[in-house]
Amino acid sequence: MLGLTKVASADVAGLGVRVNAVCPGPVETRMMRSLEAQINPAAVHDAYSGSIPTGRYATPEEVANVVMYLCSDLANDITGTHIVIDGAARPGPAERCGASNNSSAIPTLVFLIAPAAARPETHNSIFRKTGLIG
Repeated sequence: MLGLTKVASADVAGLGVRVNAVCPGPVETRMMRSLEAQINPAAVHDAYSGSIPTGRYATPEEVANVVMYLCSDLANDITGTHIVIDGAARPGPAERCGASNNSSAIPTLVFLIAPAAARPETHNSIFRKTGLIG
């Protein structure tokens, strides 16, 4: 996923498009509660959050704030990179973003940010170039 982010960002940077990956660790969501419930909710939550240096899961708002920042004008020159939101947990960023063969890797969000002034035909060109449409 990280390689795809780098390649896609290089391919479309000249068009004013940014491509970045957001790699969240555990997030305090209903999905996490469901996963914990399959074993022992309190024990799994305590053990897993206890292994995170911050001592807690990230919140959905914290993940959204990173995405909002990357979509803002404050991040105009940030492209081709990834941001890990995991409270300094391990494994490292490459594994967190699915670079390993570990089937339990946390999903990665990859997104394209097109300039506001881009016309629809520019968007179609970008999607064709990145392989998102044929």
